[in-house]
Amino acid sequence: MRFWTVLNRAAIGAAQFDMQGHFVESNPALQQMLGYDEEELRKMNFTELAHPEEAITGTDFWKEMLISGKRESFQTEKRFLRRDGRAIWGRLTLSLIPGGKGRPGSVIGFVDDITQLKRAEGVLQASKAKFWRLLESASDGIVIVNNEGRIVFINAKAEKMFGYDLEELLGKQVEILMPDRFRQTHIRYRAYYYSDLRTRPMAIGRDLYGRRKDGSEFPAQISLSPVESDEEVLIMSTISDITEIKHAEEARLQCIREQAARSEAEAGQQRLKFLCDASKLLASSLDYKATLKGVVQLAVPFLADFCVAYLLQEDGSLLSLEAHTDPSKEGLLREMVRRYPIDPSGPHPLLKVLRSGRPELIPDVSDSFLETIVHDSEHLEMLRALNARSMMVVPLTDRGLALGVILFGSSESGRRYHPNDLILADDLSSHCSLAVDNARLYDRAQKEIAERKRVEEELRKRTKEAEEANRFKSQLVSIVSHDLRAPLNAILGFNRLLKEGRIGEDVTRRNQALDRIHQNAQILLDLINNLLDSSKLEAGRMELKVEEVSLCEIIKEVLLRMSPLADEKGLAIALIDDPLPSIRSDGGKIRQIITNLIANAIKFTSKGSVTVRVMQDADQERVSVQIRDTGIGMGEEERRHLFEPFYQADASDMQDHPGTGLGLSIVKKLLEVLQGSVEVSSAPGGGSTFTVHFPYDLSLQEPENDLERMA
Repeated sequence: MRFWTVLNRAAIGAAQFDMQGHFVESNPALQQMLGYDEEELRKMNFTELAHPEEAITGTDFWKEMLISGKRESFQTEKRFLRRDGRAIWGRLTLSLIPGGKGRPGSVIGFVDDITQLKRAEGVLQASKAKFWRLLESASDGIVIVNNEGRIVFINAKAEKMFGYDLEELLGKQVEILMPDRFRQTHIRYRAYYYSDLRTRPMAIGRDLYGRRKDGSEFPAQISLSPVESDEEVLIMSTISDITEIKHAEEARLQCIREQAARSEAEAGQQRLKFLCDASKLLASSLDYKATLKGVVQLAVPFLADFCVAYLLQEDGSLLSLEAHTDPSKEGLLREMVRRYPIDPSGPHPLLKVLRSGRPELIPDVSDSFLETIVHDSEHLEMLRALNARSMMVVPLTDRGLALGVILFGSSESGRRYHPNDLILADDLSSHCSLAVDNARLYDRAQKEIAERKRVEEELRKRTKEAEEANRFKSQLVSIVSHDLRAPLNAILGFNRLLKEGRIGEDVTRRNQALDRIHQNAQILLDLINNLLDSSKLEAGRMELKVEEVSLCEIIKEVLLRMSPLADEKGLAIALIDDPLPSIRSDGGKIRQIITNLIANAIKFTSKGSVTVRVMQDADQERVSVQIRDTGIGMGEEERRHLFEPFYQADASDMQDHPGTGLGLSIVKKLLEVLQGSVEVSSAPGGGSTFTVHFPYDLSLQEPENDLERMA
């Protein structure tokens, strides 16, 4: 009872039969599977459920088990008929339950419905058969090899393609179908493919060839696919003879080459005509501004949608000439150029070309590129309105002199500039450069007559300058005699006190006296060095010693030496330094520049602080030192003359702040030697800030040109 309680809940069909095959018990799962209820099954023999094609008799499934007792269980797969006449497949398991004590034995049976499984197997077998039929009838050659590289299948198309019969290839290495030069390499590739099984083309980027039985070769296109069988993974190669495709491709390429040659010849003629027209225009007048304007207009639209020529004037400014294919946008272009002149210290590619004398190609003008050259948001909107897609910038140079640059841009045409376009633009700039230089030489020749008439005036001017120089020398003698006397008197005075023993044995007072002697001696040395350096700079005899220099170390050294002067005035000295790499420059001259500026800051600051900051500029091309004080400051008039030799604001200034007036003049000249620069911001009573800039590598700096003088 308990046994059938469990079977009644089972998902698999179960039944008990007597020895003649009549139903004794059946569970709900079997009843549902066969479509009969329990009472109907009790009246039936198990053989009545057999499919007509697979009749079940007693001798079929349990004769040996029941009569001879040789087997106690039996399993088979059979078809059965449901009550509704529909056939189902079942996996039948029968087991003998022996009788005892005069009771007859019985049979317990279990039926598992495997109809869906049998259907799937049928579909699979049909698919396999269809697969092989498709391979055999494929329009491409099909070759299948095993993991040893031996051919296990080849379709009729492949037989014909390679000139072999099937029997000649089965079991042979697949390399028999390849030219000798590829065979060893293919063996390695075959092993590699098994490590990364996937469908893909064979030998991407290389030409493949098949070898026929007669030894001839043909170009082939091959793709590989893994095919799983019951025993192993096979590799299927789909092979196409692309001889005709190759011939067609070669014919197409030849046609393209011929068309390209014709187009290049036509383009060459057009370029030659363009340069001839430009040369005629440039030779038509000595008014180079007018002729260059004509060339700019000639370049639009042949070479550009818009064009701007910038001419470097004698005063360092840039004169611009514009043209645009769209008259409305030409006004926008002209307005933008006038409102937003090129920043000499900015990253605009125009400046790079002007400095280097080498053309620059910008194939694609991105929004991020525009953002690097704009002044403000309105400037950016104007640039966007021009819709620049690509640009070229070429220099105007002659006899090694920078004359200006020409900018070519594409917009509405969608043209993208290439190196060949840059060559043409550079040729045009050479013609323009020669015309501009000739015109300027003519202008200079015309001016020579007028210049001769001004010789006497120039001589008078130089005489006046000589008189002024004599006055300066007299002033220098006066200033130097005063400035040398003060520290010298201090040295002599403290020396006399020490010598006469008037300071006594107090170690602190003796050290203070010695410090005063040392400080005043250093002041004398600095004054003498300034005078000597000023003389060398004026005579052009200043030499450079370029080496690896640590700015921070130099500043720390100078601050340590200057700290007694600051302590004496009760000033705080601070150094703020960013971690910076060493630069290549003249360390001695940098030390002299920093010393003069810090000494100047201490001299004109009675209370507060002197702050020194070392920083790297945003353009990454130079490093800067900023010296800020809280001193007396200065007005605009003083700043204008600040770097002139011997300059002092007034007589009272000399009394309160003695000096030769050479320190800042030397700073300015030394910075010119080091290819650096200095900036000053100050206001009366508001302190002063001096910022000096040094290039990272003095040895890479080019001689100063007109544009750099504008900065």
